[in-house]
Amino acid sequence: MHPRVQATVKLLRGHEDGISRVIELGVGDGSILSEVINALNINAKAYGVDINEGSLEAARSRGIRVAKCDLNNCILPYGDGYPHISNSS
Repeated sequence: MHPRVQATVKLLRGHEDGISRVIELGVGDGSILSEVINALNINAKAYGVDINEGSLEAARSRGIRVAKCDLNNCILPYGDGYPHISNSS
């Protein structure tokens, strides 16, 4: 299991019942977000934001709802109340 997945699962463990939506900023190919959702065994809607079109297409192929956005200069296309996973190092 990826170290980021382990850390995120540890943080969210015990709160699975309250998680219905998850957004990852810098989603890349969506592998981290998908692994977190699977590890927690939750039925959450997955959302991802990235600037790279190729990454977004890969994430989209994993069933993640995606939006192209430069996080330095954009308004996220999602409403309030979304827990997030930051994929920055």
